[in-house]
Amino acid sequence: MTKKRVITELEVKIFTSNQLLKYFNNIPIEKIIARVLPSKLINTKYEKYLNFKKMGSSKILDILRKFPKYIDKIDTTKLKFNHWYILLLDQPEFINLFDVNKLDSWQISYILINQPSLITELPLSKIDINHYLSIVLNQPHLYEYFDLNKLTGYEWALLLVGNCAISNFPDFSDKCQWDKLDGHNWQYLLISNDKYIDKCDWRKLNKDQIDSILKHNPKHRSKILKLIKEYKK
Repeated sequence: MTKKRVITELEVKIFTSNQLLKYFNNIPIEKIIARVLPSKLINTKYEKYLNFKKMGSSKILDILRKFPKYIDKIDTTKLKFNHWYILLLDQPEFINLFDVNKLDSWQISYILINQPSLITELPLSKIDINHYLSIVLNQPHLYEYFDLNKLTGYEWALLLVGNCAISNFPDFSDKCQWDKLDGHNWQYLLISNDKYIDKCDWRKLNKDQIDSILKHNPKHRSKILKLIKEYKK
């Protein structure tokens, strides 16, 4: 007796929908459809086998992330709050279909990193300082929506390092509150970006921090030592 062929999860991931249907031609098509991500069958001759109204939340999410026009065919009451949050990362047009005030700081920041056009649609007052720094580092043109005065010295250092680490990153040095940077912040900044050597208050750095900066900036050694000497006067 021939043992019945079983479709494994691995095979479902490996084969495309058409290959699955051809390879497992002795298995009822409904059973195959049930194991394949529905988005793979959209716009194919197998779409007719999809029962949109009976789909669970995971399959609804799979379709709407790729094909938002199908929202009228689907029972969206099955979607929970976190599903809508995930959908926004791919389809910002769903912003008005759920209560954005339920989003937490991390969720709002992650949405804005992926969908910056939603900046005026989200409750920015809920974003804490660490998260809006992440937003500015990833979407620097959004900085005008945030109060940069809340940044700590370390966070300013991170932002200024971005000037040399990220292509087309804006220069925030004219907005920086330099007095907030302590010795550790200056060490981190000047090791990564020697552009601000003249801005440094060398009185805040100890010997180890200065030695570390000199080690990473040998071409500026004489200039740094001269600046240190001037600060000691």
